[in-house]
Amino acid sequence: MDEAGAVAGVCTAVPVTLPRLGQPMYYYRCFIGRHWRRSRLVLRMLKRAFAVLEEHAHQHGYPCIGVVLELENARFGETLRKPVWIGFVYIGKSQRNLDLRLRYFRGATLKAN
Repeated sequence: MDEAGAVAGVCTAVPVTLPRLGQPMYYYRCFIGRHWRRSRLVLRMLKRAFAVLEEHAHQHGYPCIGVVLELENARFGETLRKPVWIGFVYIGKSQRNLDLRLRYFRGATLKAN
């Protein structure tokens, strides 16, 4: 929250198994308030959330082996042209034609099918 009590940003992560991966991943979503959209808040929140999820996975036998992002913001599609961005690797397009990126946790191994 900012000084006025307005929400600056919020993020969620839910376990999913995308058919194309066949592996349990956390699907990460983030909302950034209008005033904060040109700041680095989205990046700070993603880095912190990844660290928290990675630690949780490590402590609980890796229920999920990494984090997947589906980038909805059109600005990301314009500015993130590198195949690897802060450790997240481009893996193609989602069913909604949005960029998909993923990053695995250190120490994680693939689950048996």
